[in-house]
Amino acid sequence: MDALPRRIALIAFRVVLPAFVFLSVRSVLLAQSPTAMRGSFAKAAEFYVAPNGNDTWSGTLDAPNAAKSDGPFATLDRARKAVRSIKASRNNPIRIMLRGGTYFLPAPVTFDEDDSGTLNAPVIYQAYSGEKPVISGGRPITGWSNSSGNVWTVKLNSTEYQKFEALFFNDERRYRPRTTENGYLYIDRPVITQEQSDACDQPPNRANQGGQGRHGPGAGPGPFGGRRFPGGPGMRQQRPYGGGENGFVCFDRFRYKGDDIAPNYHGMALGDVEVLDFEKWTMARLRLRSVDTSQHIAYMTGETFHGSQISGFFPNHRYLIENVKEALKKPGQWYLDRCTDPPGCTTSEGVWTLTYLAKPGEDPNRMPVIVPQVPRLIVAEGLRFVTFKGLTFSHDNWLPGPEGLGDFQGGPRVPAALSFRNCNHIVFDGDIVDHIQAWAIDFFAASNGNQVLDSAIYDIGYGAIRIGRRAERDDTDDNVPSYTTIDNNVIEGGGRIQPSGIGTGVWVGNAHHNTVSHNDIYDFYNGAIRIGFQLNVSRGVGNAHDNVVSFNRLWNLGQGVTSDMGGIYFANSDTKGNQVLNNVIHDVVHDPGPGGYGGEGLYFDQGASNIVAKNNLVYRVSQAALFINFAQPIDGDTPQNNVITNNIFAFPKKWFLQRGGDNKLTFTLTHNILVWAQGRIQASPGKWSCYGDCPSRFLLDYNLYWNPKGGKLEFITTEPEEYREPGRHDWQGWQGLGEDTHSIIANPQFADPNYPADDFTLKPGSPASQIGFVPFDAKQAGRTDPVLKPPSVPPAFPLQVPDPGDL
Repeated sequence: MDALPRRIALIAFRVVLPAFVFLSVRSVLLAQSPTAMRGSFAKAAEFYVAPNGNDTWSGTLDAPNAAKSDGPFATLDRARKAVRSIKASRNNPIRIMLRGGTYFLPAPVTFDEDDSGTLNAPVIYQAYSGEKPVISGGRPITGWSNSSGNVWTVKLNSTEYQKFEALFFNDERRYRPRTTENGYLYIDRPVITQEQSDACDQPPNRANQGGQGRHGPGAGPGPFGGRRFPGGPGMRQQRPYGGGENGFVCFDRFRYKGDDIAPNYHGMALGDVEVLDFEKWTMARLRLRSVDTSQHIAYMTGETFHGSQISGFFPNHRYLIENVKEALKKPGQWYLDRCTDPPGCTTSEGVWTLTYLAKPGEDPNRMPVIVPQVPRLIVAEGLRFVTFKGLTFSHDNWLPGPEGLGDFQGGPRVPAALSFRNCNHIVFDGDIVDHIQAWAIDFFAASNGNQVLDSAIYDIGYGAIRIGRRAERDDTDDNVPSYTTIDNNVIEGGGRIQPSGIGTGVWVGNAHHNTVSHNDIYDFYNGAIRIGFQLNVSRGVGNAHDNVVSFNRLWNLGQGVTSDMGGIYFANSDTKGNQVLNNVIHDVVHDPGPGGYGGEGLYFDQGASNIVAKNNLVYRVSQAALFINFAQPIDGDTPQNNVITNNIFAFPKKWFLQRGGDNKLTFTLTHNILVWAQGRIQASPGKWSCYGDCPSRFLLDYNLYWNPKGGKLEFITTEPEEYREPGRHDWQGWQGLGEDTHSIIANPQFADPNYPADDFTLKPGSPASQIGFVPFDAKQAGRTDPVLKPPSVPPAFPLQVPDPGDL
């Protein structure tokens, strides 16, 4: 279905949203404009819930009566139970209205099939007109004492509180102290032992003989050596890292430099001191167990993911040490001291001390302080035809276990605050999901026809919306998510706990017929949107087909925190029907330090095939505007058939195009505008083998090239000597190979493409018409109705972002 008919169908399906105002300390506002007004409540609700309600009452009144003998319910869970008693006889919507205030959950609200509505009688949980109900998994902290200056403390009994690793002061996330305030520490090297064990079980540097893989030029060995990605044909042993050592790489320890780690941090014996290890494109969040100062080895309580080429401890990669009491110095930071038998810290049973360093003007006895306590907010299975409208969901208490978190793509060990398994026709309409530690919303297994519309999801620990998982052998189109719509949402400030995942704004795994459209996604430490989780073709084809990513505005991604990400990323293998249309992607920046690489615009990874990319604007990315990868050493005749047409690619930092495989029919690149002021046209060195026939491998034609600084075009091929000498080609030489035979070199005449205007509108008379380029309005990308306006989210990691004017 085309984008416009999909949009029309989507609007027709929506349940009417009332006009109301969200008010919070940070002023998350709902503008009551004519476009924001989505109708009013046609009639009273069947049940009401209010903070001053009582679960023994009928729930049919919107406020307590004068005698205080009847009134609304007090909890969402009581209303859920009440719905069961009336839904059998209903043939029209069942409404439950929540009055304004915060509902602190004692446990997750659990829904199952018996809580479902029907097509004609959906169950609607919605905000009372003009009010803001908050469903919270947190608990307010009161009774603070000002011990001295800006130091505030409060005592918490361990029998009354769950351990927590987040704190929200006056509706804003506050962070724990680290040993380095504004920068990173750097690993010396991994520990390689001669004896194999559970934690030290892989030889170093098992790499793909086929070439660079995901890592790019100069970034080290190829991908996916190790237990989860065993070596097969074409795999070989290369020079081991770590000073030429041989043996087995350890995943629970590393060698540190100098005196970067102290041996006796307070709380370390309880596992409260964390090590944040930045790997290739993930970050492991581990717990420090002990420190050998003579050998300069730090030991963790658990392990990273076992994959010696993608995970573990790499030389000169970054890490941080977090939750260190000795480093508690900066206003706005806090520390939970769980040691109840100092100085040994062998038990946490008893009375804890929570310390907060106030900023000027702050008083925790006058401003709300909330800590998470409930691990998830909603858990649903088999639920159907239920809508959540105008509600706010906050403060889940997910945290890594005693062994920490060895992360992998998509955080399979990380749950969602709002989790839906085998659920159909669930709608989030005009909701807010904020201050989340894990994933925000998760649809998986056979979950179909679900929607997230007009909502704000921000301040997220991992990612915002996850649809599906990685491809498994028994997956079929019927048991993976499908027909999900994610439309007109603002998604901001992700990765505040785990900055990894490759596409954690909207993460679509093994799922089909999903639409991600008109969203604003920004301020993430990785990519914004991902489609598919089946790398390569030889391992089979997944079910990620017929997904449409259209009219999204994606910016301020990566921010120098992680590597190897793209604004829009595909790992769909050899499926069909996936489209990338009319999106705007800009300011994607990978880690610029040692081992950092890969800030891409459009990223079609490891055999991603049959994708149509049209009418996209991609500019200011730190590596490639377009990367099409096929690194596995399989039949070079395997086609990808990706079509990239009528796009604008501008101002990449390194190069426009990166190609990761020598296979036939990798892509056609036609009717595009390519403007650059630095870097190259193609990644060099790169996979540009032609085998005597370049257009059969990659075809470029009807494109417009322009360098406002006057740089000359140079193209490369890397054919084996038996076919042709490797070469660098000028314009005439390139066209002599059959490439860009109808392309031109000309100023496209943009209105004002320079920062901060970033206006890529074509002026009248632009020579782009000579290549058949059809102008499109990039301003149509993003939300069509930007009603919700979330506040900015404080950064969680030291950012490494260049001046956007540095082209």
